[in-house]
Amino acid sequence: MKKLPRPVFVLVLVFATLLGSFVSGAGAVETAKWNWSPEIPAAYTAKSSARAHRTVAAIEAYFKENQGAPDIQKMIAHFGTPDGVSSQFMNSLTKGTAETSKSAYTLRFVLDDGGEMHLWDGKGDGTRPGLVIRYEEGGKGHLLWK
Repeated sequence: MKKLPRPVFVLVLVFATLLGSFVSGAGAVETAKWNWSPEIPAAYTAKSSARAHRTVAAIEAYFKENQGAPDIQKMIAHFGTPDGVSSQFMNSLTKGTAETSKSAYTLRFVLDDGGEMHLWDGKGDGTRPGLVIRYEEGGKGHLLWK
């Protein structure tokens, strides 16, 4: 195999590096601060609006006892009406995606210890979540359902 002259090799290396950084940057998701609405759509409200079972132990027990795909309506009946709803997809405790959805929602349940549970309803129909994450107050996330 023939070696490339040094200037050509450097040019190819620079081009490959630039192309790699462009491709990795194009796949990045832009984030924005959460825009939580306290106005909860009727499909996500519980008959009794009381917050219930909002401890880490209660949430962990719920997902341990209810194996399989969770039912959003049963979760709302168990945990109460969410504290907020957003049309942003989850990125972290403090940020969602910059681009919003017209049909999907993330529901926010504030926990007794200052943490939060986020539930993503990707279909926006109030039946099965696509993702559920419990966040500690400091931001560390724990996947509950995917």
